[in-house]
Amino acid sequence: MTGDGGGDLARDDRALAWLAALLGPDPYELADGAGPVGPGERWAVLPSAGRPRVLVPLGARRAAAAVLDRDTGFGGRGRRLAAVPFRLGITPPGVGGRMRVPAGCSFARWAAEVLDEPDLRAGVTIGPPRPNRKPVVQLVRPDGTTAAWAKVAWNPLTGSLLANETAWLDRVWARPPPGLEAPTVLARNEWQDHDVLVTAPLPTRRRTAPLRPTRALLEAIAGLDEVGTHPATSSSWWSATRQRAAAVTSPGARARVTGALDGVGGQLGGVVWRFGAWHGDLTAWNATEAGSVTQVWDWERADGDRPIGFDAAHAAFQRAQVGERRTVTAAADAAERELEHLLGALDVDPRSARPMATAYLVERWLRSEEDTRLNSTSASGELHGAILEAIVARTPTPGGGR
Repeated sequence: MTGDGGGDLARDDRALAWLAALLGPDPYELADGAGPVGPGERWAVLPSAGRPRVLVPLGARRAAAAVLDRDTGFGGRGRRLAAVPFRLGITPPGVGGRMRVPAGCSFARWAAEVLDEPDLRAGVTIGPPRPNRKPVVQLVRPDGTTAAWAKVAWNPLTGSLLANETAWLDRVWARPPPGLEAPTVLARNEWQDHDVLVTAPLPTRRRTAPLRPTRALLEAIAGLDEVGTHPATSSSWWSATRQRAAAVTSPGARARVTGALDGVGGQLGGVVWRFGAWHGDLTAWNATEAGSVTQVWDWERADGDRPIGFDAAHAAFQRAQVGERRTVTAAADAAERELEHLLGALDVDPRSARPMATAYLVERWLRSEEDTRLNSTSASGELHGAILEAIVARTPTPGGGR
C-alpha cells in the first residue's frame, strides 16, 4: 500500500503516515509482515503498522541492532531480544511491516549535513498516544555507534517542551553541578517546519538497579535554580499551585483539587520546606550512574521553585507504578516512604513526608491537565483519574479525618 504523507501522532492508526512524512517527504510504501519493498530508505515497523512504537532502519544490521538494543521504549527486554536477528542481518518473519520512503531528501540526510557526518541511519521510537507524544530519533552510524539523538516537535505542547529542555540543558552547561552530567545541545533547528532538538549521546552504561536519588543528586539539581527556605503555605510555589488549580476547566475536578489543596494546607501550618529546581522526570529510564557521576537526560519537564524532594517522590512513584505495575495508591505510598527516608538528609522535617507526597501528586495531576489544555484535548485516561482519586483519598476532610 502507499500513503500520501498525511496523518498525525494523536492516533495510532494515523501515526505511521505522519512518521513517513517526517522521514522522507515523498509518498511512502508499506508491505505487510516481512514482505519486500522497493529501493530507498527502509524500516521495519514494530510491533505493527497499526500500533507503531519503533522504526528499525534496514540495510545496516549494526545500526538496526543499536536501535533495538536499548532499555527503554517498546518491549523492554523483549526489544533487546528482538535485536538479535537484526544484528545477524535477518528481518524476522513476524515483524509488523516494512516501510519505505524513496531515496532523496530525508531526515537522516538532513541530520548528516547538520552534524557533518557522512552517513547516518535514523531509528525512531514513539510511545503510546498521549499529549506529549513525539518521535525520538536515534541517529546511528553504520558501525552501530550513536552519533546523536533528535526530538521532533509537532504541536504546541511538544514545541514548548523542546524549548524548555534546550533552556535547561544550556543552564546545566553554564554552571555544571557537581556529580551531574547532561547531554550537550548539538543543534536546535527546523526540518519541514518542525522544531528539532539534537543532542549528543552520553556514554551511559545499562542500569542494573532501580534509581534511588541521593541527597547529592537532589541538591545538585536543586542548585540549578535559586535555593530558598520558606514556610510552605506562604511560598511563591504554594501561591502558583493554587492559581493553577483555580484554572482547571472542569468545575467538578477544580473543586476536588482545590479542596485537596485546602486539606494539604491544613497539614502544612508552620512547616518549612526548601525550594529549588527539579528535573521533573527523574526516573531509571532518564538517568544512570557512571562512576562518581550521575548522567541525566530528558530535561523537558525541568522547572524552578519546586519543593526539594519532588524529584525523589516522582522517582519512587514511577518505579512503583510503571516499573512494578503497582496501583496509583500503592505508588503514592511508596513516594511517601521515600520522602520519609530522604527529607531529614535534605534538612526538611520528615514528618511532612505525607503532605509533600500529596503535593507532588497535585503537581503531577495539574501538569497532565495543562498538557491536554495546551494540546486542545481533554485530560482523560485511567491514570489521570486515579491520581485525582489518590489525592482526594490522602487529604484530610474538613471534619478532621482522611
